[in-house]
Amino acid sequence: MTQRFSRAADLPLANVTRQDFYDLVEQIKPLLALLDGSDAATDQTLEVNSDLIRAALKVPRWKKFSISHDDLTVAANNETEVLFELGTTGYVHAVYMKHSEAFTGGGATLVTASVGDAGDPSLYAGAFNVFQSPAAAVNQYNTITDSNAAINVPGISVQVQFQSTGAYCNALTTGEMDVWVLYSEMP
Repeated sequence: MTQRFSRAADLPLANVTRQDFYDLVEQIKPLLALLDGSDAATDQTLEVNSDLIRAALKVPRWKKFSISHDDLTVAANNETEVLFELGTTGYVHAVYMKHSEAFTGGGATLVTASVGDAGDPSLYAGAFNVFQSPAAAVNQYNTITDSNAAINVPGISVQVQFQSTGAYCNALTTGEMDVWVLYSEMP
């Protein structure tokens, strides 16, 4: 006897990114309906183990974070913003930073952003000048090659650290940037 299966999902996916889909799957407990087509009384609905779905999604993927000068609220020359927590054995493969508006104001003469963890704020990407005028070719891309530095203990926070010279971070009046992190989590 040949079993025929079909898959259907009623999800409003217009203008939804792949990351939105990953986030959705991680938040819901999908159900699997077994329909034999003969009688609704014999149909079954089973809960799918969401851990298995998450394991299948543990392939490397990009996650985007947008940061504005409004997010910087600390009266100090450096401020750290947590982007996300890596899971049980997470690996950061690459980081890409690009700003669309320079971080300026309050007397600042230089503002940089780096990506790392609490132990090393520039572990994944060193200081990127976000004070300079943005342009198509002004960005920073780092590929992580030292696997010992990139594999972490459970729960490591991937974070961006801003360093401001001449003004506190909360005095900045302009600035907008995106940070993309390519990462995977091993099951």
